[in-house]
Formats: sequence, C-alpha cells, structure tokens
Amino acid sequence: MKKKLLRMALLSAAFAGLLCVSALADDVTAGGFYDIGTAENVKIEAEASSGTVTKTSADVDEDGAYETFYANSDKLSVVYSGAMSAGDQFVVLLVSGGDLPTVADQIYYIDQTAVEAGSVTFDVYPMLPAETTPMTLYITSDRAGFTTIKVPLNYAVSGTYEVAPYTLGDVNRDGVIDPNDALLVLQYNAELISLDSTQQAAANVTLPWKGDNTIDPNDALRILQYNAELIHSWDENN
Repeated sequence: MKKKLLRMALLSAAFAGLLCVSALADDVTAGGFYDIGTAENVKIEAEASSGTVTKTSADVDEDGAYETFYANSDKLSVVYSGAMSAGDQFVVLLVSGGDLPTVADQIYYIDQTAVEAGSVTFDVYPMLPAETTPMTLYITSDRAGFTTIKVPLNYAVSGTYEVAPYTLGDVNRDGVIDPNDALLVLQYNAELISLDSTQQAAANVTLPWKGDNTIDPNDALRILQYNAELIHSWDENN
C-alpha cells in the first residue's frame, strides 16, 4: 500500500512538473517579427531560415495588448505585384525606425532584382537588431511615376512574452479562423447566443488594444477578411 501511494505521489509530482513546464513553454518564445503592416499590391510573409514560424498573439510590447507575433521568424518574403514592365528595377530596404536611411544609419537589408511574370519577389535576410526595434520596409523603383511604398513592422528579440489565452478570431476555439467564427459574432451581436469571457475576447478583433471593447458586425467582417487572406494581421489598414 505504501509503495502504491509512493508511486502515485511520484506520478502526481511528475505530472505537476510537466504542467509547470508547459505553462512556461507557453510564454517563452524565440525572437521574431510582429505587427507586420500592409500595403496595396504587397504581400509580406514572415519566414524562418531554420525550423518553423509559430504565429501567435503575445504581449510583445508589454503594454497589456496582444500583438500578432511570428516567433522564430528571421527573414521575410516580400512580393510586389503592381504595375510594371519588363526591365523595371526595384529596390527593397529594411531599416530601423521610420525614416529613409542616411549614411549615419544602419541599413538592415538592400537588394535589387528584375521583374518576372508580372511580379517582383524579394527574400529578405536582414541583419537582425540586438534589441526589440520598430522597423520600416521600403520598396522603390526606377519605374516612371512609382511612389515609394512604406510598410511598418517590428522585430522582437528572444525573451519571455505573455501569450494570449485565446487566439483572436477563433471564437469557437476549434483551431481554425473561418466563417463559422464570423457567424458566432453576428449571432452574439444579435443576442441570439451567449459567449463566455474568453470567446468574447477572441471575437473582439477590431482594435481591442485601443479601447474598442464592443463586439459587432465589424468584427465579423474582419474575421471574413482574415479568412480570405485580404488581411494578414488584425491591425492592418487601421
């Protein structure tokens, strides 16, 4: 009997230890890009040179809000598909801060490539900053009339960040953000169903970090746009 109780105690302790490790693992993340902005005719994807990117919501800025965070991302795939002709040249720069660089600034990435099949693609391997840094990606061209494109984004170094206990947009918590989640938002707004507090937090995708705590059809629309890949993070185009 004593041996059985001892085994049970050891198993309980081991299980508790696993729970503690799991809880810590939820918050410990690799560095990566977060809050990647958007621009017309531009698609930016965070990628990893080794391993895989984990997309999550985490309080990277430690301001009480959850940002879209791409843990373990250390490079970017940038595709521009606007108006262009064969022979047009494009340049991409990724710089710290928000201004175009001068000779005194550090340029994290610069490259140039030819037009191919109606679009131009850059694989951006930046020299990553040593501390969490706001950055700006610029796309410019020698094409007549081309307006330089400016896309804000941020990079966070590896550290411990609080991960959201929910996934924004995944209202029904099935691991997928799809029209079913948008339907739940509409039903909740029409007072046809109720949502628990975690579901409400997941449903409020329209700028909850700026004090908008209402859940309405705009949240449903945002979820549909996300599902259709018209936006890639909740704070785009706002």
